[in-house]
Amino acid sequence: MTLTGIVGAGVLPPIVAKRSLRRPMLAFAVLWTLLTALAIDWRQSAYWLVFWLGVEGLVLLASLPVVLDWAEVHVGQGNQGHAVGFLMLAGNLGGFVLVVAMTPMVASPHLALGFVAVVALLGLAVAWLLPRQAQATPRAGTALSDASGGGIS
Repeated sequence: MTLTGIVGAGVLPPIVAKRSLRRPMLAFAVLWTLLTALAIDWRQSAYWLVFWLGVEGLVLLASLPVVLDWAEVHVGQGNQGHAVGFLMLAGNLGGFVLVVAMTPMVASPHLALGFVAVVALLGLAVAWLLPRQAQATPRAGTALSDASGGGIS
């Protein structure tokens, strides 16, 4: 997962940003997580796991630069640090909560993978609620707007 994720993070985000495919890419990454959980629950052979987890790493790790890029587009360069900090905190908190919630399920792989699938399904709904296009949202007091209403500076 890590090796394919490094490749994905280096290759996919520029393509996704250039073609404005941020929302579809994030939705695909979450959908792939759902399919991966179900596929691994269905069959646990080594080659099967390598395939599913390899593609999972490719799309999931590539999602982080896409999300961070999207944050900059929406909040502007002046607030990018705040947005990235919030996203990183939320992601780490979400990972922690997921692990704690799954702890009682470790004895049953079917239950644990089913839980991951349900969480991914919720994530798919969230991804689909994201804006279709990345558009800058001017905020008062940022580099995107000024007090005179003169627009982007």
